[in-house]
Amino acid sequence: NMSPATARLDSEKQVVDLVFEGLLEEIPDGTGAVRYRPAAALGLPAAVPGGREFALRAFDRDPSGRPGFDSHDVVATVKLLRDRADTWPGYALPWLGGPAPRDNSAVRVPLALGHPDPRAVLTFKMLPGRWMAENGKTADDGAFAEKPFGTGPFKLYSSSPPGGKAPREMVFIDNPAYGRWRDRAGLPYLREIRLVEASKLDPVEAFRTDKLHVLPDVPTGDIPKFEGPASPLGGRVQVVTAQANRRVHVLAVNLQRSYLQSKPLRQGLSMALDREDILREVFRAGRPEFHRAMTGPYPPTSWANPKGPGGAPQLVNRDLAVARLKAYLSGTAPKTDLELAFPKDDPRAEEACRRIKAQIEGLTKDAVEGRKITINLNGVSTPDLYRLVEGEHRYDLAYVPFDYPDDWHPYGLGAALDSAAATRGGRNWFSFLGHGTNPDDQDQRLGQMLNELRGYRDVGELTRRAIEAGKLFNECVPFVPLWQLDRHTAVHTGLKVYFDDSTEPVNPKWLNPTTLFQNVARWRLE
Repeated sequence: NMSPATARLDSEKQVVDLVFEGLLEEIPDGTGAVRYRPAAALGLPAAVPGGREFALRAFDRDPSGRPGFDSHDVVATVKLLRDRADTWPGYALPWLGGPAPRDNSAVRVPLALGHPDPRAVLTFKMLPGRWMAENGKTADDGAFAEKPFGTGPFKLYSSSPPGGKAPREMVFIDNPAYGRWRDRAGLPYLREIRLVEASKLDPVEAFRTDKLHVLPDVPTGDIPKFEGPASPLGGRVQVVTAQANRRVHVLAVNLQRSYLQSKPLRQGLSMALDREDILREVFRAGRPEFHRAMTGPYPPTSWANPKGPGGAPQLVNRDLAVARLKAYLSGTAPKTDLELAFPKDDPRAEEACRRIKAQIEGLTKDAVEGRKITINLNGVSTPDLYRLVEGEHRYDLAYVPFDYPDDWHPYGLGAALDSAAATRGGRNWFSFLGHGTNPDDQDQRLGQMLNELRGYRDVGELTRRAIEAGKLFNECVPFVPLWQLDRHTAVHTGLKVYFDDSTEPVNPKWLNPTTLFQNVARWRLE
């Protein structure tokens, strides 16, 4: 699943960053903000009435007939995304009109809606759109996703078959089409990148023998294995904590289930959870400076959270949770057994879900008439979890990561709860406001508020309205916010990360660990 429209796992998203480019690409900034640089575009866009105009890194088909890239691929990419506008690759579409070629090497992209920073919605990945249209392929074509190709700095070379005792590897080599431009001469500096199956690898030994250079998502308790006096690696590795972290963890709630349409039940589930207790016992490993409980739908450090006296409210209120759950249980024939799916290949996720189960069940164990909530745990592989939640909507509750697509968090929340995206494979996994979910007036108002946010460009007004939407979200509980886990990456000290045209390497803590390979064409290995 290695195309922009099919990637779900982090490894798949990392491949997408190696193989594909947007018109623009995001570059982290040492201040915590982001900048943008040309990618498939030859330069930053020119502002024109109603939109932006791009000169492109156009090139013709090669002698073997392999597709080139020009303005018609931009047009075709947007058309392909519009066929599945309900998915995350179509996230930018509400702000974009239909692109129009100026000639083969220039394209004008109209803006249908204003955005505080239009560059943020012009980073979607370019597909070989003309070739896909000519061959009758959709954006999520399975054969293309298995053997993808694009204009990025690397291309897929080989993939070892599944099975066997040795770790599988996927090998990517430099794309010769990438370095044909003057500002890209000699790029990428790395000629080969291998993705290795980590579950069959001893990472400490692999780092020691220089066979491993990056290991994302190191648990907090494992940091001493890689750096510090107890590590056998002797300063060969540094562990960095990502500063560009857009991932939160939530309990997805399937509102297609009639019993989960009960607002007292959803509120009770959210209020029952002592997030700080679970973070301390499961994730922090004695390091209280790491990991934060959520107080609403946005990441804990989001600009869209309430500031000032009182700040954001704590979601846990176990006394009120008892009242909400009892109100639900006192109804006619309430469903008392709920299934909670989680990734069984993540031991910390499993332990967190065991504690979620204990905290919820403990509140109703003395319920009247013998009615009590029972949480049945269902451990499945991570790919199966994505299939159950996103692809089939066949779950009650699910412990899942949720990645905001950019730092404009209210827009991302609105996209995730868009009623038009409550389809199988769509980004509204919760079916919020979907057909047959019986939303009440509060739910309808929340959906309206999130939709209206797209009409605001002024950051002050957007912030005020985003805070109001966050408060209403906590009343409606379309999903249960849990926490944001700090993400640690072990990096070999011989790997040097460069952003933009910097002459000195930068700290890899600014990399986004979900996609990882930002500006990878300029990385070096010493």
